[in-house]
This record gives sequence, structure tokens and C-alpha cells, in this order.
Amino acid sequence: MYCSRSWPLAFLLAALLVASACTRKKNLNTGVERIAVGGLENLSDPRWDWIGAASAPLAVNAVAGSPKYFAAVGSDPVPLRARYKLEGYYEVRGETLRLRAILRDTVRQATAATAQAEGPLSGGPASLVYSMVSGLVSHQRTIRAAAPAAVEAFGRAQLSPDLDTRLKSFQQAVAADAGFVPAVAALSQILLQSGRAVEAKDAITRALATAPQDWDEITLRMLLARAEGNAETMQKVAERAANYWPSDTTVLLQLGGVMLQQHRYTDATVWLKKAALLEPGNTTSWNQLAYAQAYSGAYADAAESTAEYRRIAPNDPNAYDSSGEIAFYAGNFKEAETQFLESQLKAPRFLGGLSFSKAAFARFFAGDTAGADGLFQRYLETRRAQQDPLVELRQAHWLRLTGRSQEALSQAAKLSAGNAEIAARATALLSLWLVEDGKREQAADLVKLPNPKFSTPPMLGIAVMTGFLAQPHTSPEAWAQRSTQGLIAQIPPHTRSLVVAYALLLDGHAKAAAQLLDGMWRQSQPANNDEIRVLLGWLQLQLEDKAGAAQLLRAYPLPPQTGDAVFASLYLPEYLEWRKSAGL
Repeated sequence: MYCSRSWPLAFLLAALLVASACTRKKNLNTGVERIAVGGLENLSDPRWDWIGAASAPLAVNAVAGSPKYFAAVGSDPVPLRARYKLEGYYEVRGETLRLRAILRDTVRQATAATAQAEGPLSGGPASLVYSMVSGLVSHQRTIRAAAPAAVEAFGRAQLSPDLDTRLKSFQQAVAADAGFVPAVAALSQILLQSGRAVEAKDAITRALATAPQDWDEITLRMLLARAEGNAETMQKVAERAANYWPSDTTVLLQLGGVMLQQHRYTDATVWLKKAALLEPGNTTSWNQLAYAQAYSGAYADAAESTAEYRRIAPNDPNAYDSSGEIAFYAGNFKEAETQFLESQLKAPRFLGGLSFSKAAFARFFAGDTAGADGLFQRYLETRRAQQDPLVELRQAHWLRLTGRSQEALSQAAKLSAGNAEIAARATALLSLWLVEDGKREQAADLVKLPNPKFSTPPMLGIAVMTGFLAQPHTSPEAWAQRSTQGLIAQIPPHTRSLVVAYALLLDGHAKAAAQLLDGMWRQSQPANNDEIRVLLGWLQLQLEDKAGAAQLLRAYPLPPQTGDAVFASLYLPEYLEWRKSAGL
């Protein structure tokens, strides 16, 4: 399984530089040394606790740009896959601040290096931390001196568990020193996450006016691009970040993710391969690299990457699940089934038994429906053991997706009269299938509102979408107008656009549907766009663009999750016929 991440914040300082992964392994032998940075311990009066709270993000900032080290805030090296741990203490004596840092090698269980610094308390701890840490990792870079009042407010913000209090403290820090980048980054993160992009942009712009250098300037440029929503600028700044700090595998991974989102698979492979080779024990690197290679059609290379993932983490079920998906993309269904089943064997409750369902689809695509039914029953048994209320609905959906439409309709009709949530879901699916079969009036009656079945917001949303599709045939312009009226207008914009595209598709407006889906496909993550890609390929066939259709249909779509992937029936099982029509 591919793990998708929100990438822009990965370039921020302090806690924002903590790497995340689908699976987390301690890395003992890598091309880049990782450091877990814990805050320094206060040996003085508690009123100086803010110094320790500020010390960790300041230390991370000091390491930025090192050709050998990558640092992240965290007292435990294991989740960060770090070989080294930076710790230490400080004390305030009169007007003097003394700091001592220790770099411990967690593999050799020994001290790798020590450093200390002292200076007047009135000067603040920032410059002392920077010089001390830079000496530990033999790395020097220009870091702007920070106002002591700004550092104190920044440290106090780190100590507070309350978001509003942290926000006010970060604002105080920035007010005391507009160019103190760690505080600007932390403040901007909170503002952007709460939708206050204008305020974030103002703080970032004022910080840039102080003429920051190297990593500080790159960080601010990244924040500004995010505040403005400028994807092109984000990419350019991300490339600068990767070149400036080539040992930061988090930056490389996130840059690869940017390229994937832009469907630049070859470029993504370059960056992700750098990350994998820099830190060969990081399973996330190999996993993302494998998907990038698969998206570009380099299935043999992708298989090698997943094999390396399995070698590093032989007991990680995700390694085998990813291997199965890569094989499925390539149409190697026997191998896909083997890997999916191995994933389930490694962890019987992994993904709620979903790998059994994926294995069933692999067997079905290989032409063995009876064998596929047997594997799918194992999935249902797993779901039943976990008290999944949708087991019977998943069975009905499976029948529809594997070409047994009448059986599926009959079973969904029975379920539509049962338990409230199940009845609502079954009714919505039944309505969609009737639309697909050309029975719009019957479909519309099923989801006509108000209806007690659709009393909860999620169920109401499903009813609104399927009811929208069940409306009478009309022009593309009229479909667009319909989407601005009634309850459908309250659906999130992306989902609403997708439903309009489906309406156009089902109504025979191939060109209009293709234009809408093409725009959505280009802006979507490849891990989440198989449905859009395949439907777009089918529309290209209708528009007599056989070459374009073949390009979109070449990679097999990953198996959908029955009962949840409501619109999967729009392309399964017809997809196999579409491939033949495209000459594949």
C-alpha cells in the first residue's frame, strides 16, 4: 500500500522536520546519519524550563544543510530511525548560561562527541545552541542572531499544551523578532491549518524582508508558496531544499511525492532513488520508489524495490501488500495473489483482511471466477469475525463488480429493507446500478428525499449523489447548472465535480466528461486516481483516440474495496473489454 503525505510542511523547522512512515524501523547502517534531538535538561530553577523547550528545534535548525547528518526533534531514536541521540543539560548561574550537549551512538552504546558553550543569559540561548551543535556535527552555516525575547516566547510556546496559548506565544515571538524563522514557521503552520492564510502570508513576508540566508530563506519561501497555493513555486523551492540539504531524506521523499502528484514519474523516481540509496534501511523510501517506478511502467525495477522492502522488513505485512499491488499493476496476477496472501499471513488482521479481497480480484482478473469467490469468502469471514455490519453488502457489491448483475441487484434489494445504515447503503448502491442499467425513474424513486433511511449526514450524502445521477437526461450545460442547486451544492467541490463527471459519462456526453475528468486526473494523486484514469481511458475510446486510451488503460487499476468504493461498478468488469478495444 502506498502512503500519501501532505508534503509542504516537511520543510519546516523544529518538530515539523520529524519524518513519518507507514512502518517505522530502527536504521542501523545508512548512508546518512540521523539524529534524534531531545531538549536539554534544566538543572536550574524551573523558571528557565523554556530554554530546554526551545533547545531541540534550535538544534535541528543548526544541523540544516549538513552533508552527513539529518536531525529531527524527538527524545526516542527508534521512531525516527536514528542512530544518534543528542541530549544534554544546562544551568543558569547568576547572569551566566552554561550548556553541555552529548551526542550518543545508540548502536555502539557510547558517546560519539560532546560540546559545551556558555555566555551571558541576557544574550539568550539561541546563538549558544547553534555554535555548540554545529561543533558536534562539524557543520557550519550562517544563522541569523535571534532576539532573546523572541526565543523565550518561542520556548514558552513549546511548553504549552493549549493551542490558543501556543499561538499567542508564537505571535509574541514574531513580534519581538520578525526574522526569527523557527517562530515564523511554527506560527505559520498553525495559521495555515486554521485557514488563516492571509495572516500567515503577512508574517512570512515580514520575515523575508529581514534578508534571511540559505535554509532560513528556503523555509520561508516554501511557507509563502503554500500560503499562496502556488504548486509550481512549491516544487522549485523543494528542489532548492533538496539540493541545499542533500542528506535530508525527508525532503527527498516529499519532493518525490510532489513529482508523483504532477504525474512526473521519471523525475519522481530520480529523487526517491536518491532517498533510498542515502538511507537504505528506510522502508518508506523503497515503498514510494516502487510505486513511482510502477507508475512509469518500469515494473521490473518496481519489483526489485519491493523485494528490497521485504528484505529489510520481512515481517511487515505492508511490504507484501505493496508487492502485490505492484504485480497487479503489471498484470502479473499470480504473483499479486501470492503476495497479497502472504501479507495476510504475516498479519491476519492487517487492513481488516483487505488483502484477501485483493487476492480475490487477482484471481478473478486471471480468469478464475470460482477460485476468486473462494478467496473473497475468506475476506468476508475475516470481516465477519471483526463484526463488520457490511459483510452481506460487500458480497452483493462483489457480485456486481464480477459481472453477476442480477444476483447483485436481488441481494441489494433485500438488504435495502434491513438495518438503517445497511439499508441506506444498499439502497444507494441499488439506485446507482439501476442508473447504469438505464432505469433512471426506478432509481430516482429509491433515493427520493426526505427518507428516514438517509437521516445521518454520510447516508444523506450518498443519497444526494446517487439521486443526482438518477435525474433525466439533459445537456452538459444543464448538468453543470443542476450541480449548483439543492443539496448537491453542499457536497465538497472535488466530490461534486466528480459526480458531475459521472453524470456526463452516464448520459453519453463523452467529450464533456473527458474534459472534466482529465483536469481532475492531472491534479490527483496517482495512488488515488485509478478510477478516474480508467474511466478517462474508456472515454478516449469513445472519442476514437485509441493511442490515448491505451496509455491510460495499460496499467491495471488496483482492486477496489467492496461496499466502500461505491462507483467502482462504473468500470468493473468492463475494464478488461476496454483493454482489448485499446489493443492491449
